[in-house]
Amino acid sequence: MNILTVMNEDYSSYGRIFFSSLSKLSDYNKIEKIYVIDTGMEEETKAEFLSSYDRIWFIDSEVNHAKTSHNAQDWREIVATKVKGLSSLVEAGESPICMIDIDCFFKENFIDEINLEADINVCKRRKPVALVMGLMTHIASFFCVNNNDKGLDFLKMWIERMLNMEDKMGINKYPNHIETPALCELIPRVSHLLTIEHLDQDVVSSNSLTDESKIIHLKGEGLGYNSTFEYRTKRIASLIDPNDYI
Repeated sequence: MNILTVMNEDYSSYGRIFFSSLSKLSDYNKIEKIYVIDTGMEEETKAEFLSSYDRIWFIDSEVNHAKTSHNAQDWREIVATKVKGLSSLVEAGESPICMIDIDCFFKENFIDEINLEADINVCKRRKPVALVMGLMTHIASFFCVNNNDKGLDFLKMWIERMLNMEDKMGINKYPNHIETPALCELIPRVSHLLTIEHLDQDVVSSNSLTDESKIIHLKGEGLGYNSTFEYRTKRIASLIDPNDYI
């Protein structure tokens, strides 16, 4: 089992939470490599992570945004780099592999939730969210590929769908987040072509700390205070002191 995530300098505090919590699980011993696509990290910060965790493999990218901008173009470059990076790793035979957002906290072992017999595992919302671009039935914060060939085909279609969204709506007219909308559009269209396991978001990428949550997604909520590190880490403050990771 391998993991892929993306990190820039602005998200290094989330990265510390990610790796610190993951390394405390017994599941950590089942993970061979954790690939981190570098989208704008300082060399000193990378050295810090490499000296602390033996399974990290940094991957260089053409994207370099040390600060996480809310500019649509900057954000889309980071998102596209993540899915394209996963495609490259799957093509190189690195599956099974899970793409997990860097702003996650691992509370409990989670690998047993993944169906390794399915071609891909997707993260399904219990309550779909209706947005202007459609019904968000899933979320791209947790996504796994087990079958190299079929998984690669799915990823290529996913990337193509994201590009089509940009061409159709225009870079400034479409919301910053095209990764999840493209995924939600694609799943029902190709469900007859491959085996898809639908994992419960409230277990593998929960927005809140609950008894059943195994991974908590420290997702921001728009702009302002709701997107700050302080606000986003409040949901796990009963388990760790977030200030220790700044």
